[in-house]
Amino acid sequence: MIEYHCPDCDYKKLDLEIRADARCPHCGRVHGRRGGNSVKDKREIDRLIAEKVMGWQTQKFPNIGVTSAYTEDGELTIPEQFSPTKNLDQAWSVVEKFKLVKIERDSNRCNAPYLAVIPTETQVFTAIAETPQMAICIVALEACGTEVKQ
Repeated sequence: MIEYHCPDCDYKKLDLEIRADARCPHCGRVHGRRGGNSVKDKREIDRLIAEKVMGWQTQKFPNIGVTSAYTEDGELTIPEQFSPTKNLDQAWSVVEKFKLVKIERDSNRCNAPYLAVIPTETQVFTAIAETPQMAICIVALEACGTEVKQ
């Protein structure tokens, strides 16, 4: 059994399969989509991906608008060298941290056509976004316990 969970109204539903339902049937919340992303928001999402998903240590330098991420292989700067919200190859490295990630495009959703789904043993996380990269980043953070306010 898979549990769907809405963080807004705490609605829970058990199901036998993964569904691409992007709206909570109880409160109507659209999962993963709450508005646009500014450049600053994308940098923060990139930083959170580096910390929460990739497991890297980060250090923020607000005076110059740069964050350093310390990986196993060295140091990267955000967003110049690590920006999975923009770079699809780097977003795929985020996908590789999970057993299963489903990504699909629905041409019927014109504002946010990309759906990303991460099923876990206890629940299913979904995110809808304008780009596959952003959908991947949002769903990965939510699966790691960090909700993204957009």
